[in-house]
Amino acid sequence: MPQADPVIIGAPKVLKPGEQVFLNCTSDFSLPPSEINWYIDEELQKPEMWQKTEVTGNQPGGLRRSWRVLRVRVPPTASGAMRVRCESILQVDPPVVRDANTIITIHSRTQLSKYVSNSGTKVVNTVVLIATILLLTYNEISRFTSL
Repeated sequence: MPQADPVIIGAPKVLKPGEQVFLNCTSDFSLPPSEINWYIDEELQKPEMWQKTEVTGNQPGGLRRSWRVLRVRVPPTASGAMRVRCESILQVDPPVVRDANTIITIHSRTQLSKYVSNSGTKVVNTVVLIATILLLTYNEISRFTSL
C-alpha cells in the first residue's frame, strides 16, 4: 500500500493562454504498482500515445514506484484558473485511491486596444510632450542665465 499521496512536479503557479507545460505525477512505492490518471477541472485526460504509466524496477520486497507525464496546453481564449489532479490507483480489492491537486492561474492577454489610442492622437500626444519638455528646458536655462 502507498504510504503517501502522489506528488505533482513541474506545475507553475501561472500560465498564459497558448502556453504549454509538462507535469509529472509520481506515486509512492507499492505492490502492485499504481496506475495513474490525470484530470483537468475534473475531466479525465486521455493519454497521448507516449503518455502511459511508467514504473521503476523492483525495490526490496518487490515494491515499485509509478509515474506519468501530462502535457497541458492552455487554450488561447482561456482565463481564470485550472485545477489539475493526479490520481494514483492501486488495483487491489477494494482499490486504493490517492490523489494530489494543484491550481494553475491563467493570465489572459491584455487587449492593447483598451489602453492605446489611435495613431492620430498618438502623434498629437508626442508633439505636446516634446513641446512641454522644450518649454521646461528653456525656462530652466533662462532662470540660470538671468542670475
